[in-house]
Amino acid sequence: MNEHYLYIHRRADNNLVFYIGIGKKDRSKRGDKYRNKNWKAVCKEAGGFVVEYLSTGLSRKQVLELENEYLDNPPKDWKLTNIKKSSRRSSAFTTSAMASLTRKRVKGAVLNDCTTRYRCR
Repeated sequence: MNEHYLYIHRRADNNLVFYIGIGKKDRSKRGDKYRNKNWKAVCKEAGGFVVEYLSTGLSRKQVLELENEYLDNPPKDWKLTNIKKSSRRSSAFTTSAMASLTRKRVKGAVLNDCTTRYRCR
């Protein structure tokens, strides 16, 4: 089932990206005990976080490949707190495939809702 999505967390104080993740349901909006200590420190310093969805409607395999590509080649202004797990490594993934998946959208989905600020817990 294609219910996974790729999201980023932006600092609430300056809008800089500090985390990229995959999820389904409400995972992207949770700032709880399952986040790493670096994520928690940035979130606390920033006074919260804002969620932006990069792509939705993906299979688990697609979303893992896309996340790995961003972790391996993040945009220059991203200061990620992610702890990359080698077990998430997958096969070679091309830039064109990444662009194609990033453009994939679900009809009616709000993908870039950067207006809601979430608290760190």
